[in-house]
Amino acid sequence: MVLGAQNDTPGGRGMRSSHNQSSDTGPRSRVAMVARAATLTDIVIGLAVVVLLGFAPAVWVATERQPRPPDSVMELADGKPTSQGGVVKELPAGVPRAITAQTPESLGRLATAALGARGAQRLLRLLSAREPGDSLVWTTVAGSHGVTYPYRYPAMARILDQAPASGFAKNGAALGAAMIRLASRVDAEGERKYVNAGPAAFAVLYRASSARDCDARLNLLLLLAAEDLPRDKIVRAEAERAMEACPNDPTPGWILGQFQSLRAQQIDVPDIPVPEVVHAKEALATFDTLVEQYPDSPDALAGAADAHVREGERIAARQPFAARHQFRLAFQLYGRASSGSGSAEIEAGLARALLGLGEPSAAAHLLRHATATATPGFRMELLIHAEEAAHDFKSAQHTARHLSDLGTVAYPQGRGLLATPASGVSFEGDDLAIPAVSVGLERFDPFEATLQPFEGGGGAVVDDVSYIPIYREDSGYVGTMASCPEWEWRRDAILAKNAKEALVGLPKDLRFKDVRRGRRCWATFAFEAGSVAADGSTPRDLILLEAGQDVDELRPGLVDDVYDRRQNMWRWAGDLDRASNVIEDWLATAPASAQLPMLRLGEVRYLQGRYDASAAAFRAAGRRIRQAQWDDDLGVYQADLAAAAALIRAGRREEGLLLLDRVAGSAERGAAYQKQVVEKDKGYSVSDEFAAVAYHARTLLADTERDTGGLATALESYQAAGEMLKVIEQADFQLIGHRPERLYANQAVAELAAGRVSEANTSIVRALQVDPMNPAFLMTAGFIADRAGQRDAAIDYNRRALESDPGAFPAANDLGVQLALEGRDDDAVAALRQAVYAKADYALAWFNLGVVYADMGPRYILHSQGAFARAIELDPELAERKHELTIDSNIYRTDLDLSKPLPPRWSFAELERFAPAASTGLLALLLLAVGVARSTSKETQDVASHWVDTITQALRRLPLVNRLRAPKWALGLTLVLFLTTMVRQGWTGLWGLAVAGLAIAALAAAAIRSRILAANLTSSAVSQESWPPGMVLGIAATAAGSPWAQLPVISTDRSNNQIHAAAPVTLAAVTGVLLLETVWFAVPLTKSMAITALIMSASTLLPIPPLDGAKLGKTGLLAGAGVIGAGTLVILGLG
Repeated sequence: MVLGAQNDTPGGRGMRSSHNQSSDTGPRSRVAMVARAATLTDIVIGLAVVVLLGFAPAVWVATERQPRPPDSVMELADGKPTSQGGVVKELPAGVPRAITAQTPESLGRLATAALGARGAQRLLRLLSAREPGDSLVWTTVAGSHGVTYPYRYPAMARILDQAPASGFAKNGAALGAAMIRLASRVDAEGERKYVNAGPAAFAVLYRASSARDCDARLNLLLLLAAEDLPRDKIVRAEAERAMEACPNDPTPGWILGQFQSLRAQQIDVPDIPVPEVVHAKEALATFDTLVEQYPDSPDALAGAADAHVREGERIAARQPFAARHQFRLAFQLYGRASSGSGSAEIEAGLARALLGLGEPSAAAHLLRHATATATPGFRMELLIHAEEAAHDFKSAQHTARHLSDLGTVAYPQGRGLLATPASGVSFEGDDLAIPAVSVGLERFDPFEATLQPFEGGGGAVVDDVSYIPIYREDSGYVGTMASCPEWEWRRDAILAKNAKEALVGLPKDLRFKDVRRGRRCWATFAFEAGSVAADGSTPRDLILLEAGQDVDELRPGLVDDVYDRRQNMWRWAGDLDRASNVIEDWLATAPASAQLPMLRLGEVRYLQGRYDASAAAFRAAGRRIRQAQWDDDLGVYQADLAAAAALIRAGRREEGLLLLDRVAGSAERGAAYQKQVVEKDKGYSVSDEFAAVAYHARTLLADTERDTGGLATALESYQAAGEMLKVIEQADFQLIGHRPERLYANQAVAELAAGRVSEANTSIVRALQVDPMNPAFLMTAGFIADRAGQRDAAIDYNRRALESDPGAFPAANDLGVQLALEGRDDDAVAALRQAVYAKADYALAWFNLGVVYADMGPRYILHSQGAFARAIELDPELAERKHELTIDSNIYRTDLDLSKPLPPRWSFAELERFAPAASTGLLALLLLAVGVARSTSKETQDVASHWVDTITQALRRLPLVNRLRAPKWALGLTLVLFLTTMVRQGWTGLWGLAVAGLAIAALAAAAIRSRILAANLTSSAVSQESWPPGMVLGIAATAAGSPWAQLPVISTDRSNNQIHAAAPVTLAAVTGVLLLETVWFAVPLTKSMAITALIMSASTLLPIPPLDGAKLGKTGLLAGAGVIGAGTLVILGLG
């Protein structure tokens, strides 16, 4: 290495600077002399030091300029505004404007024109039939396999066979369309007025429609899609025919997609199974095709969003994370649709998606500020639901009362129709029971038609065994009943603490009308059933109690009924404190042995997070149950199970485990006894309920054992829980409240911890079969796949986890690591930045980001150091961590209620803890040097000089040593020793080491050139050469873990402290600046260079000839030692 000294010795063995004496030695002339002596090398070295000092601020600027995370993961998708092309038609189409279709007689002229006078008379007689027994469907012609398509009604066939050809060809399709509208008319009880209008419309349309008649084909499709006993293949076939007849029209695809989407929500009826998953996939595929064909159609986009909303509502209870994914897709699609059509209908769809995403306040705000419309009924129902979900019951009361005042005029009146294949079949997941989601919500009247006969019925009985529910279903008292606003506003008034208002105008018979259909609400039926069952308990009693008024004397059973409903209603409303007050009042009026209020108190205390109080209440309830009925083992075990759960939550794990073990064993014995003895004797038993208790107890026992490190016992408990799960799933009636996917996922965690990777994979796959979009399950699956060496599978699982939950930062971290190991650096950076976007203080992702950037070349050195700096700032222990990509070992943990998003949790538990950095030992050595400096005397320096001279003479006898006197050898060795230390401390990136090497070289060169400049300033002659004893010391110290820098030593022609102080002062100054930058910016390279500069400075200050410290004297040494000590304390403080 050439350092640009003047008058270098010919042999290159040293470095020399000499100047003649000058009579002009003033300050100005000395500065001028230095300036003249500065060479290009000095300028380059100076610039290198400046770059080194500016490196940390540049890293900070580069890091701050990185892309910022979006304000919300739920932002509307960007895209060009959609046009108004591809509009869904209002059906039925082709009805003459003069035809109202309110009664059969209103169709007289049109029927005459199409069928002739005699045919019209016969048709009108058929249409006037009102009794279901007179319906044409009972005359449908059947084949050997039942009713066949096309449906044939003999009476209609005779009329149509005699119709004049020309008149029917011209007016038949219009007549069929008008009869569809007639078929939609209902009476005051919501029943169809004209039972034959639907079959007659089908017969006419089927015969009148031609391959090219678009309107007729669309009307026929509408009618078939509205059939209450729908035939999927027939609807699809007719939709395809309509698509051929109506090119460039999205209406056929839109009707088919809506039909399939609604079908997916239906519960099975006998002989007409509903393959819900198939229908859901078909609906989504239909709308995907429609959006591809009509990418600028708001109606097509909104229809696709409707399908996602319905699918989300359908699966929300069983697959909460998959449902959330569906709602997010809907949100984006509605956003695209609304950019071209700001209609209130699309805004209503957007609000419904927000409700599914758990944003009821945002949904309510959107609905309140939507465009005004003449038929806001369905939108107001949606607003009531949003306000209740947001627990804004005062606003919900106002909205419901307004809707009640508006009545049926708030709804579409049947000009445009929406096919709803229902026939009394309920819709899963759709609490609102609003068939239209967006397009048509305020224009299309829901429409059903009966076209074929059917006899039969069916149903299912369920039993809730979830032991601490947030609230219990209670028809008429909890949940949204927006189409019954006359009662709804009163219930909301109670929850808004305006119970007295609810009494105003309260009907004595408690009969309320459904505002949509003009018939009694379901709430009325529920009240009647409750009154019969409870021998007189009514909502009036509940309202009076909430209003603080006296209630007529009730028998004890009715007191429990009213109080239980009150506390349950407040729990549904989210007011646990009010529910607690009701229960305390209940306990005050109930006998001392009352069981139910004590159970309810335990539940509410648990939901409030008061776990000790909850456990005490459940235990008290168990004792009361036993005292009331000595053999009610099931009731006692259920209370003890809840008490154990509360004890574990309270941190009293030992008590909880003992109680759980007892409950599990007892419940298992109870299940076996009920099955083997009681059921044989009585023909029925409660063995399944005992099994459910045992299942919950074993599951909770296993989770707790796993958390406390008892993997072996936890795995046994998981196996026992699985055995009870089989019993539950084979029950004669459906048991709800158990979540098998939770068992499988937690079991997978335990199996993985026990090293049983294959079994863990089997368990997590079973969990994913239940909820394939649960990010916790997907992250666990990704971690298991990574452990199994299946990197492609791990990448897929983590991608899916992020698709489900963009905030799943451990999945983003692991995905980034796995992509980087595949050599896909850009994708890895994107994933890791998503991790730190989701959680800005996620140190591990910042660390991995630094590792990836370090391997991407010199362009990314600032980004790399910035990421490392952020990681170290967040977790100082990462400062000395080896620069290797690291998977996050933490796995999400599910809780009992999987209907709520799981909180993200992570840790560094599995990462190896490294030993303290080697530089710490070095700094301790420097502190020892301070002590040596303080005790330096001439005698000690003489002793040191004596043994150093002895070692030097011995080394000079070695030929190799004599060849290592040139300064370049000391400089090269210093560079190698420091880089070796950095590699040992975890630096692995080649470009990072290259930059570090340049920085070390700049520091060393600055030290050496400072001596030459000092010599020039004092007109002294100097030479610099490597010092073999120091080089040996450096090698030995570095091998021992404490790097030491032995810069070339200097000899002068005269004793001059300025020359000997030049290198230590220069290095100390640079050290000071670098230490301040390290404190401010925490850039790893800056910290390493600060330590390097400090060690270089210290190596020159030892009071051993020929080092600079031996020439400076005690004062200079103490000053230098002070610099070293201060720097050491700073470095130790930085960790």
